[in-house]
Amino acid sequence: MKIAVISDTHLGFDYSGERSDDSFIAAEEAIDKAIAEKVDLIILPGDLFDSRVPKPDVFVRAMRIFSKPLVFGHSNVRLVENDKYVSKLSLIGIPMIAIHGTHERRATDLMNPIEALEHAGIMIHLHLNHVVFEKHGERIAIHGMSGVPERYAGPILKDWNPKPVKDAVNILMLHQSIDPFIYSPNEPPTIKLEDLPDGFDLYIDGHIHERKIHEFDLAGHKRKLLICGSTIQTQLKKESRKGFNIISVENGKIGIKFIELENQRDVYIFDINNEKELKQTEEFLRNLPAKKLKPVVRIKLNKNIDDTGLKTIQADAVVSITKNVKEEMKIKKINVVPIEELGIKMLEERAGPLAEVLFDMLLEGKIDESFSMLFEKYSEESK
Repeated sequence: MKIAVISDTHLGFDYSGERSDDSFIAAEEAIDKAIAEKVDLIILPGDLFDSRVPKPDVFVRAMRIFSKPLVFGHSNVRLVENDKYVSKLSLIGIPMIAIHGTHERRATDLMNPIEALEHAGIMIHLHLNHVVFEKHGERIAIHGMSGVPERYAGPILKDWNPKPVKDAVNILMLHQSIDPFIYSPNEPPTIKLEDLPDGFDLYIDGHIHERKIHEFDLAGHKRKLLICGSTIQTQLKKESRKGFNIISVENGKIGIKFIELENQRDVYIFDINNEKELKQTEEFLRNLPAKKLKPVVRIKLNKNIDDTGLKTIQADAVVSITKNVKEEMKIKKINVVPIEELGIKMLEERAGPLAEVLFDMLLEGKIDESFSMLFEKYSEESK
């Protein structure tokens, strides 16, 4: 059995910028390649969208891409066990099993975009659930916990306490920081490698954009963690090339292959501290070869260097120039947490458990309803 793992596509990233199409190009290439590889299942470990309330045209483009495995794919797998409702539509073609990530998480009583795709019959959404598929006598059990605030992740995983399915290859899918693999130091993880439930043949984690396969000991057994990586550069830093993974399962043994995407931008980062480095960077920009997707060039300048000449170069690239590296690094450390998470944290100081609901209402422009909810909360507290 072959399973494609496509994570952190961040559809809608840089929506109004020069890279507005990049996320869609990358996601569609990954889906097309997965179909061409004749995979039996596609696993999506969260952050398919860059926003918890995607714009309508972003959502429509996503539906077109994620409908492809249903229309053009073919698989002989059968759903043989599940602990949640599964639409028959989602079993046509190549079934897709997804969890929502931190970018898509909404308040409990509000539908997130992954749940919306499930209701449309495009994919199966897991949160503290599992499904089991079978092909030619080989069974694959996929268990999924969708992204939750880091402070709750450990307790929720412990309470769920998933158990491997007997006589199956068991995969546990998460979208969290797992110490020592941390997305943001401002959001310390509450899950460590030793906290993962034992007995699973493979652990898969989205959220971290740098791909890695990590072997570790768990309860006296050798286990393997696949950190999927993303299909698009959302943070301008030197990372590995983008792509997706294909898992092969044969006679209970697991193999992992990386498929690199062809349509991705090269990323160049320059730290300029003197005139020599400035001249070298200017020469590099003047001689950049033309490519289908312009490379991304990030230039960080010492505040005492004159960048007038640098700004006049008409490079065939997406160029960003910032001054004062030390100050920028301070800002970078603060902004590691997604802006939505920062907004929720600020609301929590005033509204407590209502923070996520209020944030979603504000995103949807429901200003009056938000004020009414807060007024009711403070009225009750003052009695």
